[in-house]
Amino acid sequence: MKLSASTFLGSCLLVCCLSLLAAAPASSVEENAEEPYLPFQAQETLPSPKNSDPASGETAPPGEEHAPPQASGAAESEPEEPRSPLETLRAITFPDVTPGTPEADCISYAAHLGLLQGIEDGLFGPEVLVTRAMAVTVLYRMSGEEAPPDRAFSDVSAEDWFAPAAAWAAKTGIATGYEDGTFRPYLPVTRTQLSALLYRMAGAPREMNKEQFLSEFTDGNQVSDYARESMAWALENRLFAGMVSDTIYPELSVTRGQMAQMLTALTAYREGDELARAITDSLSAREYRFTDEIRTQLQAEVEATAKRYGAVGMQVAVIHNGAVMDSFATGWATQRTAPMTVDHKLRVASISKVDVALAAMALWDQGVVDLEESIGTYWNATMRNPYYKDTPVTIDAILSHTSSIGMFENASLRKAAVRSNLTSAGGYSYMKPGALSSYGYNNYAFGVLGMTLELAANKNLNQVMAPIFSVMGLDVSYFSGEIKASDLHTTLYQYGGSVGRDLATARGNVAPGSPGANGAFFAGGFTASAKDQAALVALLANDGEFQGVPLLSRRAVEYMESPLGYISDGEYYQCHPLRYQNGLYGRDKLYYHTGSAFGVYNFLSYDPDTGDGVVVLTSGASAARDGRGIYSVCGSIGSTVYDLLRDADSFAADTSAEGTA
Repeated sequence: MKLSASTFLGSCLLVCCLSLLAAAPASSVEENAEEPYLPFQAQETLPSPKNSDPASGETAPPGEEHAPPQASGAAESEPEEPRSPLETLRAITFPDVTPGTPEADCISYAAHLGLLQGIEDGLFGPEVLVTRAMAVTVLYRMSGEEAPPDRAFSDVSAEDWFAPAAAWAAKTGIATGYEDGTFRPYLPVTRTQLSALLYRMAGAPREMNKEQFLSEFTDGNQVSDYARESMAWALENRLFAGMVSDTIYPELSVTRGQMAQMLTALTAYREGDELARAITDSLSAREYRFTDEIRTQLQAEVEATAKRYGAVGMQVAVIHNGAVMDSFATGWATQRTAPMTVDHKLRVASISKVDVALAAMALWDQGVVDLEESIGTYWNATMRNPYYKDTPVTIDAILSHTSSIGMFENASLRKAAVRSNLTSAGGYSYMKPGALSSYGYNNYAFGVLGMTLELAANKNLNQVMAPIFSVMGLDVSYFSGEIKASDLHTTLYQYGGSVGRDLATARGNVAPGSPGANGAFFAGGFTASAKDQAALVALLANDGEFQGVPLLSRRAVEYMESPLGYISDGEYYQCHPLRYQNGLYGRDKLYYHTGSAFGVYNFLSYDPDTGDGVVVLTSGASAARDGRGIYSVCGSIGSTVYDLLRDADSFAADTSAEGTA
């Protein structure tokens, strides 16, 4: 569907100049929700200088506006062929936006309207998070209204670049602030909050059964009460087109690129702008799925593999294109009592080391820890290998199993015992910290690492990772007793059927009273389902992004994947703490980790080039290993899955979630 150039430009002027979107009083305010997560991205880009406007990208002195970038055309003397409105729109480009995609068209559309422009160096910053200040500034600009002179919030001064927008938002009821009278302008805005802001801008239309509509989404029941109407409206009218398929992730932050999509969809909804509607209609949240035949075949293979290796229970989760695609289960969570489902929670054993590393990366991104600093800094104690006094024992060295800390498998990991051990000469080997020649797989050191991270953050690791777990919708825990769905715990079985760890023990493992008090759970106690763990693996496979939003920095993922060197005994490259092998299960490079304890034999892996991955969790299976050192029960199904993911015929023809927001 195409417009004439004059119609397109006229519609742009209407949006910019008229007060089209009436503000409606809110029955409850979006700010009553929990504060959104403030990850590394927002900290890197904010706060902005006084008198600058990052909503439009303005960083020049006051009065100097950054105009949308213009395409370089032919010389003025050469006549140009008439261009369609879409071609005219696509002449607005940014170096960090891939042209020719629906997402890029939305960015060009928002830039043409003057709602979102560039940031420094002519870039758009599509992955930069939208803050509350940015959001109300864009909506204020769309309204065309005058700002009231009065100051509305205690933490907004007259000199702030967003002060007029904040005052306008307060006056119109678009945003009313937190209960303490603050606006908190530099917090990222969540999907839930933005749906409420846009809904009020659109006049709070009431035209649908919100409960019935939200029930069609896997996490529709998690949308806050104040925003259920607005979220249903936003989804129904495709404001989240290209972002949401069957799961909303309501507390996830919003990027500038996603904001451009929502503004384009809002213009299509409110104004009936044909070009905006055509662009919005081209957006879809890509959703891969196996054909029914392949899915049936894979379920049968999971069941056969479990039987072949004697597993009492088994879960498998499949990752494709950097997202969890499917999950399977067979056998028993508790024999003769509870069949295993894809939602049951198992101890992931030494895969926990990857999950502890994720917490280290989150704290590194936030500047809370330095990977090269002596761990004694965080213990307020001298912790040095006496044989290498000038070489610190670091987080980096623990992550690569080269810390030189002694391998005290049965030693106490309570704080006083660890402090005593690591402040004495007997706590260390004769190996040099950080050297590949010092490699030695060390469970005790990872207990120390978890405690060190807790002491640095003054939080337990569940609290450190709660913002990430929450926005990803995961019920997981470093302390198994804190799983919310306690009825989904599994009994762990040894090969042959005897109990390795009972339900009471799983439900009784709770976080100690103070951070760093006990490191007993960090080497192997993380508890999750295979699809939960696969979501965290997908975060790595997707370079730290989840649903297009950066939760970890790219440098953090690159660090975890960086090899210290080749371990000849295991025939793998040791990373931080991932490992990788070349040619494993037909992939050029596969990152992975295994885990075993109390009868579980587990495996996670991913291909960094394709975003494919597999997580296998088992209970009661044989400990046999294949020729690449992977537990056979895991490697057998992993190999099958990787083969299927390579075959285009494995996927259903309809891979787009069309018409569902």
